[in-house]
Amino acid sequence: MTCLEQFHGVIPPEPTQPVRGFRQDESRLGLLTVRRRLAACGIQPVGAIQHVFEWFDVYAAVAPTTGERVCLELPDLKAEMFQIFLEAFAHADPGSLNILLLDNRGTDTAQRLCWPVHV
Repeated sequence: MTCLEQFHGVIPPEPTQPVRGFRQDESRLGLLTVRRRLAACGIQPVGAIQHVFEWFDVYAAVAPTTGERVCLELPDLKAEMFQIFLEAFAHADPGSLNILLLDNRGTDTAQRLCWPVHV
């Protein structure tokens, strides 16, 4: 089934509300701590290092034609967090039918997701 055929299956022939298209993606951003040890020239410093990672995840949806966007910073890339993003996205503009193009990630296709009626 082509993308156009899928759109025709979702969008009514005579829409009663505006139809907007968005592209959604998520990304993990983080920081790796750097620890430096001083030693004399030519000597390899000895010491155990435990790297500590700190990160956060950003979910975002952008309408390519208008530049409208919805962004949300969340602690994980899990289905529960994607559900929170979906609710924030639906709340951003409840007066239109919002088509959300996803990248088929496991969190995007989880069976336990509850999709808002206008998304």
